Amino acid sequence: MKKSKMDRYISRLENLFPDIMEAMSFKIVQELAELNITLAQFQALSLLAEKKGCIMSELARGMSQSFSATTGIVDRLIRNSLVRRERDKKDRRVVWVFITSKGKYTVEQFNRYRKEHLISILKSLKEKDRKTLIQAMEIFAQAIKKQRRR
Repeated sequence: MKKSKMDRYISRLENLFPDIMEAMSFKIVQELAELNITLAQFQALSLLAEKKGCIMSELARGMSQSFSATTGIVDRLIRNSLVRRERDKKDRRVVWVFITSKGKYTVEQFNRYRKEHLISILKSLKEKDRKTLIQAMEIFAQAIKKQRRR
């Protein structure tokens, strides 16, 4: 049976994604290990840096984690002085989490590592191929967003 053009495209994409994800996630995990944090901890730090702090339930929702898992992540970040917890002044049941200056520095450091890694990848490509790659990824990202809205 002859494969359709669409089947061939799908097959190529299915082969590309694991290779790309494995290579990128290996580098990300390696860089995070150098900073002595996990991917989940970095996700929490990133959300907190973006929001300038939030309540625990918001953080758990933003990370798609259970409240108890998020509590464990935050506990480890507190031990490393990357975040701090504060009780709400009006409602003592509400707990706020804020990123510390050390936590902000950690996020900035990781973002620098990631940028350097992407620069080295893009430098290995010809200018024409860089443009093609970016255009193709933008088109693909838009198609994914469009599918999600359906």
